Amino acid sequence: MHIGFIAAAGVYLLGRKHGMIAALPVMLFFGMSTGMNPPVLRALLMAAIALGAFAFDRESDGATTLSAALVLILAFDPTAILSVSLQLSFAAVAGIMLFYSPILRTLNAFLPIRLAENKAVRGILMSLAASLSATMGSFPISAIYFDRISVISPLSNLAVLWMVPVIMASGVILVFAALIFPPAAALLTFIPAYASKGFISLIYLFAGIHLSSVSLGNYPALAVM
Repeated sequence: MHIGFIAAAGVYLLGRKHGMIAALPVMLFFGMSTGMNPPVLRALLMAAIALGAFAFDRESDGATTLSAALVLILAFDPTAILSVSLQLSFAAVAGIMLFYSPILRTLNAFLPIRLAENKAVRGILMSLAASLSATMGSFPISAIYFDRISVISPLSNLAVLWMVPVIMASGVILVFAALIFPPAAALLTFIPAYASKGFISLIYLFAGIHLSSVSLGNYPALAVM
């Protein structure tokens, strides 16, 4: 999401080619500042490939971009395939690519047309479809490594995802505020701090719900599947 925001902002503010040129070093700096962990590296490579295609009027599709990002990562470090975070990241994105549209169409089919076209309702349905499809994609990886699956993750994601842009945007604003007037930035640090605490508290709240996750050890048939 963060890499996507940077890429979109560059293209929106400066146009295709200039926006891509401006966004790439910012995305690279963001990736380096977060330690270039596999999910960030995957997002960075996918955004760079997509921006390159967009800037030079070339076709780009999700499956090719995702595959190219994986090939580039493994070309430099073949052992990265053993990283659980890399496997979860790529599996979740693949799940979104495969299942997002069918799930969204199914959800819309159960609603009246007027309600389905409501912006707020549509936003909720799109978030729910993304959460469900990502969960479906990462389900096999979670089952293999953790012997446990989350039942409540689609709802918990829906409850907390809106907070991520708030935390990110307030952090960016504070960085620029600190460059201009540090005392003001210091006073405003409570915004991302409390937003982050709220995010974590909601996650723990959902995790504490009875049967929020299921151990596959209690269901051998699911483990085999």
